[in-house]
Amino acid sequence: RNSVYLLADTQDNLEVLGEIVSEYQENLLIKGCGVYEDFGCQPERLVNNLNDLAPDVVISRMPWPTDVHLMHDYGHFVNAELSGRGAGAGIRLFWRV
Repeated sequence: RNSVYLLADTQDNLEVLGEIVSEYQENLLIKGCGVYEDFGCQPERLVNNLNDLAPDVVISRMPWPTDVHLMHDYGHFVNAELSGRGAGAGIRLFWRV
C-alpha cells in the first residue's frame, strides 16, 4: 500500500487538500502532513521531514511555481528521485521513481 504526504502552503489549504483527497480516496495511508509556513518557509526543514517519513507520494497544494521550485531546487536532497505532474484544482503530485 502506497503512503502519501500532504503538503500545502497554509493550514487552510492543507485542510482543503485533506477534504479533496478524502472525497476521492478515503483509505489512503497518509504518513504525514506539512504546512510550508510552519517550517518557517525553510526548504531544508521540509526536506528533513520528508526524509524522516519517506512517503511514496507527495500531494501538494501550493501556489505555482513555489511547489515546482521546491521540488526542482531541493528534490535532490530527498531520499528518493521525484517525478511530478499537475492533477488539477491546484494540486500537484510528486512520487518516487
